[in-house]
Amino acid sequence: MEKSSALRTGNISQSWHDQVFDIVNIIIMIALFALFVWPLLFVFSASFSDPNAVWNGKMWGIPVGFNVECYKTILKYKNKIP
Repeated sequence: MEKSSALRTGNISQSWHDQVFDIVNIIIMIALFALFVWPLLFVFSASFSDPNAVWNGKMWGIPVGFNVECYKTILKYKNKIP
């Protein structure tokens, strides 16, 4: 009976094993998030950057030399699906 009342009120204390597991789990999830999001952020930023800045390694996450020429080139072609 005491256990069910603790569940209802949310007053369940975690053991140190549970706390260590939670901390390690959070660290792993942050690392995986960074591992998957960083390449997407880089490609998105590179698409708006000056190609020379990307090629020379001057762009690390924020677009350098804002440029949308690649999108203009892509949008001027029509799909030629028969």
